[in-house]
Amino acid sequence: MTVPESEYAFHRLGGVLAKFNRSSELFDVLRAEIGDFLDSDPGPHFSRGEFDADSWEWIERFHGREPPLRWGVILGECVHNLRSALDHLICQVTLLDGGRMDDCADTQFPIASKSEQQFENMADRRLPACFSDKHRAMVKEPQPYHAGDGADRHPLSLLADLSNADKHRVLNASVSFMDSDPKEVLDRLVGSYQGGGEPSPVHSWWMVKRGQHLEDGTPWFRIVFDRAVLTEAPVNVEMSGNLSLGIAFGEIGLDSRSFKKVGEYVWLVIERFAREFPETRYHD
Repeated sequence: MTVPESEYAFHRLGGVLAKFNRSSELFDVLRAEIGDFLDSDPGPHFSRGEFDADSWEWIERFHGREPPLRWGVILGECVHNLRSALDHLICQVTLLDGGRMDDCADTQFPIASKSEQQFENMADRRLPACFSDKHRAMVKEPQPYHAGDGADRHPLSLLADLSNADKHRVLNASVSFMDSDPKEVLDRLVGSYQGGGEPSPVHSWWMVKRGQHLEDGTPWFRIVFDRAVLTEAPVNVEMSGNLSLGIAFGEIGLDSRSFKKVGEYVWLVIERFAREFPETRYHD
């Protein structure tokens, strides 16, 4: 999502929109590189299984290449431009409300994920005295704390976490398990023991959780066989289907596909404030 430059060349939010566009452009580059990596031939990852005779487990392990370090640098630039666009927005609204550039020295778009009181405390520090009640309420409305238990995964919370982390380290990319329905995966992968009405030889099984980082050699799937059903240890477990993998960033394990939602949410915030400026052109 980008905004044509002709739409904001002389707008007071021109810099905000330019930063937003730059973030979108960089994310398109990142997304294309990730797609090429995952679709490369030979593939960047594969699974190899082995039987543990002591525990009667068949263990599948992930093997593959590490994603390039530069992806974390690119995502960091995306994050920086989005966070900076929000802070730039607050400065321009300050000027719209009659403030001066001196009033923008310590301004910042507050992001509160814990409570309304946290927001009020942050807003008192980060929004200048000239900021109108209306515009303060507009900053308050999209805050993550409104999401309750889901506040930590709110787009603005993710943006704040990634921004804070990127200031001190690279947002390392890692291969991540992306399938969200383990039962469906089991039904799809363990195809050699479906149907027939015979007792299942499977005693129990385990699979990595969605979003878990995978390094070379990491077990991602274990299946324990029932010695009372099988008369001898299996030589091989026939597997079908493909690993559903993606790329995650940072300690929070943000799925790279989810960053687009962060950008879309920031855009909604910017767009609403843009309607407060008289030079905004409307197309609806």
